Amino acid sequence: LWEGIDGSRVRDRQVVELGLATEELVNAWDSSGHKVLPPKHVGITLSHARIWKRAAALDAPTLVLEDDVITHPEILTYAHQNAEALKAAHITLCSYNHDSLIVSTNEIGITAASRTTPSDPGIDWIHGALAATQIEGIRTDRLSIAYGLSCYWLSPAGAARLLDEFFPLSLNPLFTPEGQWPPTNRCFNGTNIGQALVPFTQLAFQRE
Repeated sequence: LWEGIDGSRVRDRQVVELGLATEELVNAWDSSGHKVLPPKHVGITLSHARIWKRAAALDAPTLVLEDDVITHPEILTYAHQNAEALKAAHITLCSYNHDSLIVSTNEIGITAASRTTPSDPGIDWIHGALAATQIEGIRTDRLSIAYGLSCYWLSPAGAARLLDEFFPLSLNPLFTPEGQWPPTNRCFNGTNIGQALVPFTQLAFQRE
């Protein structure tokens, strides 16, 4: 277990010196008077980056999940059944935001963009959905775009690529099929890297 980093204890100067974000982003404020990169997001991003560094030095994929995630009780069985695919991919996303778009391509080349319902699943709904999901035979698709990094398998190559390509965060926005997203979504709410996979049936959910 890794203790999350409290972003409120990280000074703006440290964020820049660590290579997490540009000075321009650190000093940016939105029209509502809030920091574009608030302390909460600094902590989340640094916490994941610290784990990525560890994952990049290992020989096998790492399961990364935040403390408010509910996983399928047989998620490790899924990993065992798909061990080679998890190792070959950069990232395999097991959970994603329900209030945003997911774009994936199946094994015969059909690409689909969908939005998961309900947009704000409750605890009972989550447990019901996981209980109804049979691990055997779950299809794994190629992932193009999804949002949320609350639960994912990360290969050593994937961890190295994330560390190399996602930093520093900047004011350059992320362009997606849904339009333009704020720049900070590039790291902790946006996944669009190399060889990415996603189980056709969601294997984890983040409690709201």
